[in-house]
Amino acid sequence: MSALIQRARSHDVPVFLDTHGAQLPAALTLEPALLKINQFEAAQATGMHIDTPTDALEAAAVLQRRGAQEVIITLGKAGVVGRSRANHTFGWSCPSVPAICSTGSGDSLLAGIVAANFRGQDLEEATRLGAASGAANTLQLGAGRFTYQQVVDILPHVQRFAL
Repeated sequence: MSALIQRARSHDVPVFLDTHGAQLPAALTLEPALLKINQFEAAQATGMHIDTPTDALEAAAVLQRRGAQEVIITLGKAGVVGRSRANHTFGWSCPSVPAICSTGSGDSLLAGIVAANFRGQDLEEATRLGAASGAANTLQLGAGRFTYQQVVDILPHVQRFAL
């Protein structure tokens, strides 16, 4: 993984990383543009207990000090929090939807962030689209099988956390 990150960076391609476990510490030293991780993976990586959005933001700060330029931590049905390169913190709650299967929702969230990023949205707004994408993914069986219209319909219901 390290060689791939180094190669991307040598070509000025931002690295949006979704990984955990043994390979994470080495990957962080390469300063990926974004780390997307869930609360359980973040707890394992930092040794912290993460029960609240505030806990997750504290873990995000630790992960930034270890090398990630920006960090997104998902909190399952509760939502997602993030910390920008400028240390701006934010959070989005996920609306209640008639969920069928959550498999692939973290990947869908990251895909929404990447899509919004390439459209020029900042991390906070990109993460809002990501949260809507992750929620839309739960509406049917199969990962990544949602429609753009489902995301559009959910997006107004993704609300800012009061942090």
